[in-house]
Amino acid sequence: MKIEISNKTKFWFVVILIISLIMAVLLQVLLFMPIELHFITYLSYAVNFVICIASFFALAKLSKKDSTNLGYVFLAFSMLKFGVYFLGFRFYFQIDDVVSKSEYSVFFIPYLISILIEVSFLIKTLNGAEMDPSNFKVIEPEETEDDLIKEEE
Repeated sequence: MKIEISNKTKFWFVVILIISLIMAVLLQVLLFMPIELHFITYLSYAVNFVICIASFFALAKLSKKDSTNLGYVFLAFSMLKFGVYFLGFRFYFQIDDVVSKSEYSVFFIPYLISILIEVSFLIKTLNGAEMDPSNFKVIEPEETEDDLIKEEE
């Protein structure tokens, strides 16, 4: 099944993602983050933004060809985000052998915001996609012995 994600949807995805992440980073840095974590917080938001944009546009491009494997691509990008956290950010945070709540939130707040926006746009797009009945397979239930006995009576 081929699904077309319009340029308007792509545009609004980018705009809403940018606005949401800017508001969140400002709130997080100004109110909750110690000064020594400001740079890593900005870096975390930038990394999440880039991976989220790459994920959404890769899914948009692949959906034009064949949308049967979109779930696997989405999961691969999610694993990439966690890999970035565990190989980069968590390694940096464990230098002092303790990952505090503020250090933990440095990566997972932008991750949550970006994943929620991405998933909501993908759901909206997939729900609006036209279904082609010729692509569906109807599986007939197998006849059981009870069904055969009822037919003979």
